[in-house]
Order: sequence, then structure tokens, then C-alpha cells
Amino acid sequence: MQIRVYSLYVGMLLAVTVLGCSKTEPEKAFSTSDVEQLLLDHPELSEPREGSEE
Repeated sequence: MQIRVYSLYVGMLLAVTVLGCSKTEPEKAFSTSDVEQLLLDHPELSEPREGSEE
């Protein structure tokens, strides 16, 4: 009986580990069109800052 209980615990632990470690893609905060519109509305954002090296 104890072997079955331990097997159940190991199986549940394995399932939680596999589900918890699955890859998830990061969600995008902005779409490309949002960024393009922001640059059109605020052209100073697309200009490099003074003193920054490229």
C-alpha cells in the first residue's frame, strides 16, 4: 500500500514539475503599429541623445 502512495506522490510531483517548467512566450507590451505611431507623434524619441555613442 505504501508503494502505491509513494508512486502517486512521485507521479503528482512529476506532473507539477512538467507543467510548471513549460515554456511560455513573453507577451508583447506594444504592437509595431503602436510604436510607429508613438514615434510619429513624438519625433524627439527617435533622435539619439547627446553624448551617447553608437
